[in-house]
Amino acid sequence: MIREEVTEDGKYCLVLVFESKALQLSDFEKRQGKFTSFFGPDITAEIGKGENNLYEVRLVSNLNANASPS
Repeated sequence: MIREEVTEDGKYCLVLVFESKALQLSDFEKRQGKFTSFFGPDITAEIGKGENNLYEVRLVSNLNANASPS
């Protein structure tokens, strides 16, 4: 599943939700740096666990919403 959110401080966030019985939270946490680097500059990846074998990778934009594109 994929969903869009806005963080409390107004940043855009794309949430990737994975279901996995074979992986644990620590497996996703080990890959956190890879998620961040894969999705490019100005993105921070945050890892979280939901219910029933669901894991979230939150891709948060670090760009200022009022900044003009370069």
